[in-house]
Amino acid sequence: MGPLQPNHDDPGRARSLHDARLAAQVAQALASPALASALTYLKLVADNMLLPDTLRVRAREAALRVAEAAVHLEYLPEIIDIEERDT
Repeated sequence: MGPLQPNHDDPGRARSLHDARLAAQVAQALASPALASALTYLKLVADNMLLPDTLRVRAREAALRVAEAAVHLEYLPEIIDIEERDT
């Protein structure tokens, strides 16, 4: 084992991974409802034929970005779990 390789039995490392997992879960719990609301609103704007096309296109683009953020947020706890298993 090299000097830069983490020790699997290191309690500090275990605590850091636990804290990172908890932070990811809290972030997901707090941000997911807001992202879902924003996505719903943006879809409504994008589908509203009474609005100018430029606004509807921007709403579609924003909805894609919000959806991407939701996916990244959803996978964050899994990434931390993978990091824990791989090291």
